[in-house]
Amino acid sequence: MKSIILTIGVILLCSGCLCCGSTESSYQAQSSQTVKPVTTSVKAETTVKATTTVKATTTTKKPTTTTKKHTTTTTLVDNTVASTSFDDLGDDWCLDSTTDLKRKTSFKKLENKYVEWTGEVDSVTESWGDVVLGVRHCPDSFLADIRVELKESEMDEAVELNEGMMVTYRAKLTSWGSFLGLSAEEGEIISSRKQSASERINRAIENCQREYEATGDANEYQLCLMMAEYG
Repeated sequence: MKSIILTIGVILLCSGCLCCGSTESSYQAQSSQTVKPVTTSVKAETTVKATTTVKATTTTKKPTTTTKKHTTTTTLVDNTVASTSFDDLGDDWCLDSTTDLKRKTSFKKLENKYVEWTGEVDSVTESWGDVVLGVRHCPDSFLADIRVELKESEMDEAVELNEGMMVTYRAKLTSWGSFLGLSAEEGEIISSRKQSASERINRAIENCQREYEATGDANEYQLCLMMAEYG
């Protein structure tokens, strides 16, 4: 009986040991399992903003330089003498019967042209700093038929002139008026000399003949000759 009880006790003891060993082994087994910590690698989402390099487009406007070409107009001065005799204005210029319209028409043919005429000195005056030479071309003229504005370089020559002398001048015709007569500028004295009495009378007689040819008035012609001889 005792042996039975002892046997049962041993069996129970062994069973207990086995249970304990199994439990411990199980525990150890569980303990031996390394619980690896779950490492959640949270990749940091780095938002890289794309840097857009905007190249500033610099539009360089080249200044437009407009170069105006200066057109130089060269005016050629024609110093060619267009007339060498006062009679080129017309044989009837000095006649009393000649109308102003006809004189104006004759003048237009020589306007702004150079002439070289010979006439009788009527006056030499200074006006506003300019030396003006008055010349008679018509024998019966009481005043100058033309007023010539002389160049400054002609002062010395102008001083030597006296009324009644014959003078040859070159000038440019500029205007004509029924009261003022002819006007010219840029005058130059070519030559001058004394006029003889006979020369003056002959010029007057020549003019009388022209007057008679134009009018046919014999009485006026005789009176003109008388004035030419004693005038």
